[in-house]
Amino acid sequence: MAQSRLQQLIDHLFASSATALVLESNTTGTWFQQGGTTVPAFRAPLRTGQILLLLSEVVPKDQSAQLLSGTPTRFTVPQPQPQGEVAIHVTLTGEDIRAEIIPVTAASMRRAAAKASTAVDTQTIEVTPALKVMLDAMAVRRASHLHLMPGGPVFARIDGHLQVQADFSPWSSTAIHDGLIHLAPASSRERLRNTRHLEVTHLTDSSVFHVQAHLGVNGYTLSVRCLPRAVPTLRSLHLPAEVSSMQGPGLWVISGASKQGSSTTLASVVQTVLEGAPHSVLMVDSPASFVLSPGRGMVQQLEVGLHHAQWAEAGARARGADFDLIALSSLDDLEALEQAVSLADQGRMVIGAVHAHSAAASVEKLSSVGESRLASVLRGVFGQRLISCVDGSRAVAWEYLPCHEAARKQVRAGAFESLAAMRSHSLDDSLCDLVRTGLVELGEALEAADDQQQLRARLSLQSAA
Repeated sequence: MAQSRLQQLIDHLFASSATALVLESNTTGTWFQQGGTTVPAFRAPLRTGQILLLLSEVVPKDQSAQLLSGTPTRFTVPQPQPQGEVAIHVTLTGEDIRAEIIPVTAASMRRAAAKASTAVDTQTIEVTPALKVMLDAMAVRRASHLHLMPGGPVFARIDGHLQVQADFSPWSSTAIHDGLIHLAPASSRERLRNTRHLEVTHLTDSSVFHVQAHLGVNGYTLSVRCLPRAVPTLRSLHLPAEVSSMQGPGLWVISGASKQGSSTTLASVVQTVLEGAPHSVLMVDSPASFVLSPGRGMVQQLEVGLHHAQWAEAGARARGADFDLIALSSLDDLEALEQAVSLADQGRMVIGAVHAHSAAASVEKLSSVGESRLASVLRGVFGQRLISCVDGSRAVAWEYLPCHEAARKQVRAGAFESLAAMRSHSLDDSLCDLVRTGLVELGEALEAADDQQQLRARLSLQSAA
């Protein structure tokens, strides 16, 4: 019986020096050679249907539905001795597919079995490129960020603190580059070659990794933001009811300084909307941080830089489509902000995140589009800050600024300093509660307070009572 086309490719994997075969929609496929060089696998680009047809020969029947639903699918295919097996990882995203076919020799399988008692799954180490193994480890350790610099220690940020990961050896610039080549889709690899810069989102069954890499004086450096694939609920984030009340036409804003969880809160609010009623939602990211579930409605997620070159293109798509909610992961970009104000002015519900240290500061920052335009659409601003707790975790201290007519008048006048007095709940209110319940030490709260003297006085009065 003649060999199938896929089996011919697998046999070539073991017979050649290739370390992996990657098949992607609208590309010629790629052979990865030892040392990181690449060779096209086919003369002409492959369509998604052609790749699915190749995979249909080997994908387990009980995983076919999972693959077609868009869930990353992994399985192995045993090969005749003395070869071993191949590990196949498949991701179907919209109309595009990516399949990684990696040879696992019999010798490496024996080594993996001998190390099966170690903390990290050694079979995965043998099967998966090293960078992916490290990302999986960071997810297990609940790290928010991973940092690699050539020749230096591996750092991870866990519970807000940067920690050396001593069980991982230093990486060379070449190793970082090779890891990126295995991780990135074809279009991003081309961008890495041309610009020496890369931003890409990598999805696994349980996590979302936002990868940024740059070529600097010492070689390639890499920074990864690690997020759970499942969007946290408002309840699990211990967020107040004011957040879930941000619904209705107009512009709603979530503010917080960098690394203070504003994008996580944004995703949670959007997911709550989807779970609450049959809504049509557009989420525009740069890049994607979370993968939203359609809940009772439907959701479309776009990345600026991947699906659209600029925010203006994504905004134009939103204006001409039937969306109940448009969410923008960042309003720091003037183009994104202008799109948000324009969409809200149409009577759409728009929600976006902005990096600022307070609700009032975020309104001042957003006023670059013009105070009158902003005031006419702004409905409310939720601000947050992550505070270190006694047990080493972090809690959310929050503030809420409802934008009623009196607040809009101050925005039109450019009197942003007066907005703090119009908050229905202040950051210090939240800090007072956290100290009173014993979650946060007084010194930590005072360091974050808007008014240290007033917060100390409030806590003293409560203690006396």
